[in-house]
Amino acid sequence: MKELRLLQVLPALESGGVEEGTIDVANFLAARGYNNYILSNGGRLVSFLNKQKVKHISLPVQSKNPFTIFRNIFKIKKIIKDNNINLVHVRSRAPAWSVMFATKNLCVSVSSFHNVFNYNLFKKFYVRALSSMNKIIAISNYVKDSITKLYNIDFNKINVIHRGIDTDFYNPDKILEDEYYNFFSKHNLSYEKKFILYPGRLTRWKGQIEFLEVIKLLQRDDLVVLFAGDDKNNSYTQQFQKEIIKRNLESACKILGSLSKIDMRIAYHISELVLSCPLRPEGFGRIISEALSMKKIVICYNFGGVKEQISNLDKLFSIKPFSYSETVNKINEALSISDKKKKKLGNISRKHVIDKFSKNKMLLNYLNFYQECLK
Repeated sequence: MKELRLLQVLPALESGGVEEGTIDVANFLAARGYNNYILSNGGRLVSFLNKQKVKHISLPVQSKNPFTIFRNIFKIKKIIKDNNINLVHVRSRAPAWSVMFATKNLCVSVSSFHNVFNYNLFKKFYVRALSSMNKIIAISNYVKDSITKLYNIDFNKINVIHRGIDTDFYNPDKILEDEYYNFFSKHNLSYEKKFILYPGRLTRWKGQIEFLEVIKLLQRDDLVVLFAGDDKNNSYTQQFQKEIIKRNLESACKILGSLSKIDMRIAYHISELVLSCPLRPEGFGRIISEALSMKKIVICYNFGGVKEQISNLDKLFSIKPFSYSETVNKINEALSISDKKKKKLGNISRKHVIDKFSKNKMLLNYLNFYQECLK
């Protein structure tokens, strides 16, 4: 078997699940003695790379300018030849166009589909480069089934590797007392209330505004819903705030905004339940596995990649998409269960994630997949 010499390509290394996954794969391979490379426009996450075994190469692959994409073809081809690269894994649509031409008759090409993109003629054309690689990775069976139909891709060309969660980090036993009290103080939270966590960046399709109807229907004074996620979408955030006021739900809602990983772990820990009710299916929805790893009860719309994460778990976790009445009933049911049952569900949930959706499992799957590609 050929020795793996991998080049991963993505727009930048600033933040996000795709970016963290790229770093994880690179450092995992480095720890096993594989020299590997990342090509991006750079970013703060570059500092997390194993500098001895992983080389970062800067190139404006984030650009959607056709002339830049064209120039990048020749630069990527040179990088492949100079470093004896035998497998290129591209993780985004714009750089996929450069990679598609640069790798032709030179090395194996692989792409990732992290979600199902809105379907129109332009998007279908734009995604064409991703779908033209030798092999494709989908992060869920939902994504695999969807892209097969939408983009007419050979089903056998697509391999599913689920997103992996750092179960060592998302572990309730790792919570420090100071972190716990600092979180309450920082966000001015009351110890008298029960919390429901609704994670997800503040954007329309994540469904925060629609979830206000559920909060209204609950009619409970003992609950506060914490909305945690990137709030850079100012227009939506302002609209969301206005809707909270319009419905007189100021005392029942708290917008936390973007949280650090440590604070996110605390947010899971202090919450009775974790909710996910987006307006369209998630490609994977990592917050589900993070919450399950923290031994939390999750109540979520049973579609998309989320459906795969809660498969074989308690029926309490699953709700019919867009059914507000069922959502309210499941929340009330979950809040009334005994501590004994809650502990049992939590232990089962954490084991479920460790067995099926852990970062270690994902990384081993990537290595096995790459090695299969080179046979």
